[in-house]
Amino acid sequence: MNTVAINLPLPPTANHMWQHQSGRMKVSKTGKRFSSPVTLSETYKAWLDKAGWIVRQQIPGIPADGLIQGRFSVRIEYPLVLRGDEDAYEKPLFDLLERMNVVRNDRGIYGHEVARVDRQDVLILLTDLGGPPLPVSTKRRTWSKPRPKRPTAGQIARIHKLRARVMF
Repeated sequence: MNTVAINLPLPPTANHMWQHQSGRMKVSKTGKRFSSPVTLSETYKAWLDKAGWIVRQQIPGIPADGLIQGRFSVRIEYPLVLRGDEDAYEKPLFDLLERMNVVRNDRGIYGHEVARVDRQDVLILLTDLGGPPLPVSTKRRTWSKPRPKRPTAGQIARIHKLRARVMF
């Protein structure tokens, strides 16, 4: 059994993964129509980029079909000063592990342990339990550019005044 250790900065919680507008989650037309992913928040995209490079530095040469292809157990160590519950931080962590091909599919978790210890970052210990390879996850997410904000009533009035002057 091989064990992989990864130190990462604390991710945003699952509630902060998506872009919000006016206190509501912003869902694109495509998301409403096809139940596809909504726009990811800038905070989450920045964390994904930073954490992705950290994973590449700590585990060079990850194969394209996944470092851990079958079942695995995981131990996650969070800082003692963590606010909120630990499971709000797990979705971003497991999504990152799938994106970076560290695990082939997070459905392969066959043991899960969470602890709060005296540390500043998050430690993930993955132990490969072997077994047949799992199917590749199909939940690869891409983010889209945020839609432009709608013009205000004042902006529309100024545009109409400008058009009226230009036309006559």
